[in-house]
Amino acid sequence: MPTFGIQGLDVSGHQPSVDWQQQWNMGARFAYVKATEGNYYTNPSYGSQYQGSRNVGMIRGAYHFAIPNWSSGADQARYFVQNGGGWSADGYTMPPVLDFEFNPYEGRTINGFYFGNTCYNMAPAQLQSWVRDFGNTMQALTGRLPVIYTNTSWWNQCLGNPAGFGDYPLWVAAYPSSPTNNAGPVPTASWSTYSMWQYSSTGPFAGDSNVWNGDYSQLKTFASSGAVRSILKISAVGDANSDGRSDLVVRRPDGSFLLHRGTGNGSYLAGQLIGTGWNIYDATVGVGDSNTDGKPDLIARRPDGTLWFYAGDGAGNYKPARQIGTGWQIFDTIQGAGDTTGDGISDIIARQPDGALWAYAGDGTGGYRIGQKIGTGWQIYDQLSKGDDLNRDGKPDLVARRPDGTLWFYAGNGTTTYQNARQIGSGWEIYDHILGAGDNNNDGKSDIVAHRPDGSIWFYAGDGMSKPTDGYQPAANVGSGWDNRERLSAVGDANSDGRSDLVARRPDGSFLLHRGTGNGSYLAGQLIGTGWNIYDATVGVGDSNTDGKPDLIARRPDGTLWFYAGDGAGNYKPARQIGTGWQIFDTIQGAGDTTGDGISDIIARQPDGALWAYAGDGTGGYRIGQKIGTGWQIYDQLSKGDDLNRDGKPDLVARRPDGTLWFYAGNGTTTYQNARQIGSGWEIYDHILGAGDNNNDGKSDIVAHRPDGSIWFYAGDGMSKPTDGYLLAVPVGSL
Repeated sequence: MPTFGIQGLDVSGHQPSVDWQQQWNMGARFAYVKATEGNYYTNPSYGSQYQGSRNVGMIRGAYHFAIPNWSSGADQARYFVQNGGGWSADGYTMPPVLDFEFNPYEGRTINGFYFGNTCYNMAPAQLQSWVRDFGNTMQALTGRLPVIYTNTSWWNQCLGNPAGFGDYPLWVAAYPSSPTNNAGPVPTASWSTYSMWQYSSTGPFAGDSNVWNGDYSQLKTFASSGAVRSILKISAVGDANSDGRSDLVVRRPDGSFLLHRGTGNGSYLAGQLIGTGWNIYDATVGVGDSNTDGKPDLIARRPDGTLWFYAGDGAGNYKPARQIGTGWQIFDTIQGAGDTTGDGISDIIARQPDGALWAYAGDGTGGYRIGQKIGTGWQIYDQLSKGDDLNRDGKPDLVARRPDGTLWFYAGNGTTTYQNARQIGSGWEIYDHILGAGDNNNDGKSDIVAHRPDGSIWFYAGDGMSKPTDGYQPAANVGSGWDNRERLSAVGDANSDGRSDLVARRPDGSFLLHRGTGNGSYLAGQLIGTGWNIYDATVGVGDSNTDGKPDLIARRPDGTLWFYAGDGAGNYKPARQIGTGWQIFDTIQGAGDTTGDGISDIIARQPDGALWAYAGDGTGGYRIGQKIGTGWQIYDQLSKGDDLNRDGKPDLVARRPDGTLWFYAGNGTTTYQNARQIGSGWEIYDHILGAGDNNNDGKSDIVAHRPDGSIWFYAGDGMSKPTDGYLLAVPVGSL
């Protein structure tokens, strides 16, 4: 049995009579119950199992066993929901689960239906599409994307380890032969870790035995909002090493404790190990200077409720612990609050599960005075975080998030109390940690750092509350008519109206043109062709035949390459074959005119990471390829960046599976300059496209598509900043 996390079990009709009290006494705190299979089976024991687990206090949920070649993902999602597979944000209902794994009926024909091979006789693209169909339908019906339960080897074999599923929490099945805390590899293109691990099918619990990859408070948050999937505990600790920059500490499940030093520009350096054995604590909190020695300190709580004080040494380490209290297990949240009373000593707040909020004033020695109850009803929030002095009035503030993702600001009164809340943001449910980070970009304003379950860190520079809301304009959806697309390509100005367009290929082979509006969005699709499902790749390549109109190439699974000349009116002329053997590449992308000869070129990557450049020959075909690099298998997406840095040379953008985005400036030849990172968190997208200039500001833009169907527009800034090269994302439609 793993020695970390929270234990649980899953059961099906094979365990009709479970002694739930016994399972609870053994340590199980959550349960999943099989509800349905395909759209032909319901578990006859579902009701008693689902309610029985809840009756003893467990958090419980339902799962669906998929048979993807039986019916569509949407059909099975609806069947699942109709037979118990729902979800509500009540704090004790786990999110729905899609059990997607080896075909249990491999090679069998039952009642005239042949179930197929281990992959259900379906291709990777078909299985990927099926999962998205199921997931999108579940989200529409319940408000939640499902958890994906799978086995890594099967997922990689049958689905091809695709990117784009990171928004789905992962429940991985792996049965080690000897006791271990290591679940083994996960499908790395979409996930860096797992939310749950099924580690045994033979005990200790009834059915299958599982562990939640976190603590109990995270499990409850996951049941309420699904946003917590991290295996880390992160705390903002102020300037721990006395270099004038705010730092973070991270506690890993193995007990290692690391300091991430702030850089002064909003980012953090790699972790430096400063301790081990910290897994004895279930909470670690940066509390500021609590013992009045001018150095920020830390407190930690053990599961038995004892509270321990760690004095900072000003060099990035902490002195030995000293116990400062007992009985703190009554709180589900403890947070540093800054110096709320103006006496020069840092204070803390703590919340009970019933929503009572307490303030504890520091006593100047590292301990705290008798608590004062300062509010009720705070259980509506799933995260509380010190906001430092966000509004720059000299008083520390508080930030709180609700499970619906809204962010709320509480201005400090200069006492232990706070003013009434006002909403300052939405969409923050994507983060599992939200931290007041101090001033980490040295502009004199308090900032916020947020961590996503995929491991990425996001920096929000404070604006001093100079705007009446939050400093960020609300997102505006400015597109419609996007339904069930499969492949997107940026094709330039296909209809000669001076605006960059997109084409979309549906699974049924229909081919649509989405005309750009000139403000970053796109119009509803216009059908311009059918039968395009014979291709496994379609690529906008710019003007490849020197007639002044952007063209398109398409590849068939047999490796033949076909050229479609654009007619300048939004359509394409009949195809002409221009090559064979292109099946050796896993990526083909338009590269723009890399050589300056007025003819658009392309690049292509082999699975081993070799990158090739193909110069256009001016007729729509391409010259003999030139190998221009190796090691490019570290990226899961390549995209032409058009001319992002406005030097007159087309660039390249590449994404790694960890979500980091990298910029390659063009050299004016078929090669590129060394990469530099320009972003993180981009694993949430399954298509990233160089979109040309679609807001008519003279700068190249980026369009990105999420698996939920939404389209996001990033306006280019001409690389006027030393980092990213684009402005904040705005959603511009759904797909």
